[in-house]
Amino acid sequence: MMRIILLAWCVIGIFWNPVTAQTAAPNPESLKTLSTKTEIGLPKPTIKAPESSKDVVAGIQIRGNSRVASSLIQNEILIVKGEEFNPYKVNRSIKNIQAMGVFESVRSSVTNVSAGKRVTFTVKENPLIKRITFQGNKTYSDQALGEVIVSRTGDLLNLGNVRDDITKIESHYKDNGYFLIKVYRVITPDTNGSELKYVIGEGILDEIIITGNTRTRDNVIRRELKDIKLGEPLNDISLKRDLRKIFNLNYFGKLDPSFEPTDEPDHYKLKLSLEEKSTGSVNFGAGYGQRSGLFAYSDLNIDNIFGTGQLIMLKGQWGENANSYQFKYHNPWMWDDRKSFTFRLWDTQGNIGFDTIGGGLRREQRQGFSTTFGVPITYDFRTSHEFKWENIEIPENTTSLGNKYHIRSYNFGVSYDTRDVAFNPREGMYHYISIEKGLPVDDIALDFIKYDTTWNWFFPTFEKQTFATRFILGQMSGDTEPSELYYVGGPNTVRGYAHFPNSFANGEQRLITNFEYRFLINDIFQTLVFVDWGWSRSLGNPSKGKWGKGFGIRIMSPLGPIRLDFGLDELNEMRIHFNIGHVF
Repeated sequence: MMRIILLAWCVIGIFWNPVTAQTAAPNPESLKTLSTKTEIGLPKPTIKAPESSKDVVAGIQIRGNSRVASSLIQNEILIVKGEEFNPYKVNRSIKNIQAMGVFESVRSSVTNVSAGKRVTFTVKENPLIKRITFQGNKTYSDQALGEVIVSRTGDLLNLGNVRDDITKIESHYKDNGYFLIKVYRVITPDTNGSELKYVIGEGILDEIIITGNTRTRDNVIRRELKDIKLGEPLNDISLKRDLRKIFNLNYFGKLDPSFEPTDEPDHYKLKLSLEEKSTGSVNFGAGYGQRSGLFAYSDLNIDNIFGTGQLIMLKGQWGENANSYQFKYHNPWMWDDRKSFTFRLWDTQGNIGFDTIGGGLRREQRQGFSTTFGVPITYDFRTSHEFKWENIEIPENTTSLGNKYHIRSYNFGVSYDTRDVAFNPREGMYHYISIEKGLPVDDIALDFIKYDTTWNWFFPTFEKQTFATRFILGQMSGDTEPSELYYVGGPNTVRGYAHFPNSFANGEQRLITNFEYRFLINDIFQTLVFVDWGWSRSLGNPSKGKWGKGFGIRIMSPLGPIRLDFGLDELNEMRIHFNIGHVF
């Protein structure tokens, strides 16, 4: 009984004075003993916060932006509130924000808060563009270039846009032929200014150096250089036009341009390295022709005489049926601006005319001269004015006007020529329209009018191959003599057929079409296949025109391409035609 009373008293004592029991000072020795026991016998109690509370992104802040919307910056940030903090994503986000191009600097900071980590992105915006200017631009105005670029006044400087601007400016120039263009410096706005400036180098031509012309005078070459100008930006389109003019002089076998920088930045020298070829020839020989029979000949042809660009030609031919003497003088720059002058003189006699009674050749003597003045509108577009004075005598009285007649005529011509190489074209076109009016200045001068058009096209196909075609239309009316009619058939019209006077058609009208496919084996040798068609009034209806076909060989020479054609007529009978120069 006593033990029960003592136990009850102890319990009442504990609850009666709880504060005293909890606040009593601990015994140091007992703490030491407890610690020792814990280390030895019991697990050590630790308090560790969950990882989600320390490594979670608790928030994202953006500071320093005043003109760029925070939402635009937020689109470039890879971290998301509530996800695990990742330093790599933070660094990647900084680079994304910098790539926007409108910030001078971007940095980040991380602050530990109770809910995890707060990430702050602090940006410094680029200066405002208040003015955009250009320096070094002669070809295009500031306004024109301003329409090309993407940067605009009133916007923040955007380095991405500046890079695009450089590309767009250079492309705009190069698309229009300015191949040496370079934007070599950009001055951007800063705290001391608000101007965005593009410094442009257009590639200015300071000097033209010509080498390799041992015979041709410098002025003959330089006068062709009209499109490129000293002190102006070099343009690929203009340069090619001028090089084409020089090459079409036919004085040079090689023409290589190169560019050398000068001491002044963005300025260049143009160096033209030339290799001259033979431009003169003296020929002697003999042969046989349908009209002339056996004959001997001598030619003197001097082009670019004394290096001046002028031409003199003397030809003589002596045969059993005909003798001929010809003289020609040509000056392509008789006056300024490519105004040309050509003078021809001839004396031909023998079996050279057409006899309407006998149907073959008749004896004639033709003496005369002509003067031609060429007046250019542009390099490709030219006009010509030819005055012709010719006396024709027929020993036998087989002509309607007696035994002689005169031709006094004026011929106005217009030509358009874009051929890359005039004497051996691969591409381009050549068209010629002429109107010749006979002037009845005396009783036996023919009164006639003659219209002629020739259209030539050249289309490059595969490498060193060209398709060429020609169309000819002719019409004459008024006084006509048999020898003055059109004749169709032969080496210059429809190959595979006999030529004048045995051409298959003649008359006051003609239609001719030629097709050639040319293979340029090398600079000297070419082959081709051809199809020709022709018609003249003597055949009646144009549906009765005749076809010729075959293949040919061309060998380049100082006189022009030596032509050898093997033509088949409608009966597949072959004729060989030999001549100088392309058919067209």
